[in-house]
Parts: sequence; C-alpha cells; structure tokens
Amino acid sequence: MHILTWLLPAVILIILVLLFAASFHLMGKVTARRKQHFFTDQAIEGTPWADRIPRFHEDQAWMDRQTWEDLWITSCDGLRLHAAFLPAAAPSRRTFLAFHGYLSSGRNDFSFAVPLLHARGYNVVLADDRAHGMSEGDRITLGLRERFDCRDWAEHLSHRFGPDSSLFLGGMSMGATMVLMSAGLPLPDTVRGIVADCGFDSPFRMCLLVLRRKYGPLAYPLICAGSLLHRIFAGYSLHAMSTVRAMSSNPIPILFVHGDADQYVPPEMTLRAYHACHAEKELFWGRGAGHTLSWVTSTRDYADVFFDFLDRH
Repeated sequence: MHILTWLLPAVILIILVLLFAASFHLMGKVTARRKQHFFTDQAIEGTPWADRIPRFHEDQAWMDRQTWEDLWITSCDGLRLHAAFLPAAAPSRRTFLAFHGYLSSGRNDFSFAVPLLHARGYNVVLADDRAHGMSEGDRITLGLRERFDCRDWAEHLSHRFGPDSSLFLGGMSMGATMVLMSAGLPLPDTVRGIVADCGFDSPFRMCLLVLRRKYGPLAYPLICAGSLLHRIFAGYSLHAMSTVRAMSSNPIPILFVHGDADQYVPPEMTLRAYHACHAEKELFWGRGAGHTLSWVTSTRDYADVFFDFLDRH
C-alpha cells in the first residue's frame, strides 16, 4: 500500500512529462522555419488534368521574365518582411496582394493568376509569409501572428497607392486562413475584397486534424499540451483566433473557394467560415479539386468567378 502511494503519482508524472515532451517536439517541427515545398508535376501526373502542366510552366516562365520590385516592411513584432511587386503595365490604382500557403511561395501558389491579373491592369504583390522566403522569422504561427502581417502590408500599400485605390487580399491554404483572420482586425478602407482558397478554420482544429491522422486518440491530449506550451513559451494560444470568429465582425466582401475533393483541409472548414460571414459573400466549389487545385480542375470557371468578383468591387 505504501508503494502505491508514491508509484501512482510517479507514473502520472512520467506520463505527463512524456506527453509534454512529445507535444513540444511535434509542435516545434510544425512551426519551425524549414525548406519550402513547391508544386511539382507529380502532383497532377496521372490525373485527368495532367495536360495543364505545360501551362503551369508557361505561367512561371512568364513571371520570371517580368521586372519585379522588392518591397519591405517591419512587422509589429520587429521582423523584416519581404514581398515581390509587379506593377501594372500602365499606372493602376487596383492591386492584388497575395499570401501563399504553408511552406510554399507566391510564385508557386499564384502562378495561374498573376499573368491574368497583369493583363487586366492590376498591380500584383506576392508577399513572403514570415519564416518563408526572404522574410525574417524562425517560427510559423499558422496565421495567428501572420494576420497582423496581412494588416501591415495592407496599410503599407494603402499609403503607397492612396486612399482612392482598391486593394484585394488573396490567400491559398494557410494564406487563406491568414487573410480571413486579418478581416477580424481594422483594415484600411482601401481593402475592397478578399479571396480565400482552401483555408482552415483555426490553427487548433487544423493541428488536431493532422495529429489525429497520425496518432489517433492521442491527438487531443497532444494538441492541448501543445497549446499550453505555446501560451507559456511563445506568448500566444492556438485558440487565439479563428476564421469563424473573424467573420462574425467582418464587413468586407469575400469570395470563398474550396476544392470539393480536398483531402487535406476539409471543405467543411470553409463552409464554417462562409456561414459565419455576414458581409457580402460568394462560394465557389472546385469540382473534383484537391487542395488548392481548383485552378487546375476548373480553370475557366474559376477565372470567371474570380475576376467578376474583383471587377464588381
């Protein structure tokens, strides 16, 4: 009996130590700055859309031939953030500001849209998310701090182009989550609309989903421990914001986009944000599209909806 009085607490303590150690390791891997992964031909080889690969390479080659300007701002927590700026062929007061997904880049995620935007007279700004590309930062915060970076870029471009200019925010995957959550902050009046493609609804729920796929019932205690560690050591909680919460006070028109065959970010996550949005809104489903691949499966329909939304605002 005497042994049990100290053995049980010791076992509980060991379990808790192992839980927090595992969570610290896993969350560290998720949030650490790492080598970026870009779209490859293998992503759609063997699919009905493999014939679009040459177009993808053509668009990227076109982008490489353009003259881009480097833009820099300082984030609210002191990081130097970078973006690539492609001015319209003639002076324009309409600008599209794009944010890429996790471990990706603007050149990768928006290659389909940049030539079309340029042809329609838009300035294009491809931001490097913090801890990506040429932007500083050692930690990816899954949109929680990046949402402030969206706001700061919007303010910078509003000052650059003036109060009568029109600015549109666009995001893919984590970038979509960032721009949607930034709509819960005061944004410049020049922000006329947001396009969010395949965003997850909250960092907590997305991390929980990923961990469930790998660790089953251990996922919930792991993510709860991870959230507590984030609050203690990083100064923020994975519950700090969600797209659903941001949409409840958002006044900006939004085009929601999601592939209905997305097996990474469930389409229901976009639906939750869509239903929470009380501003003007539209929803486009990429039929048969995987994660951020609506432009591949529904190129013409997507482009029509995309530019109709921008041109109306």
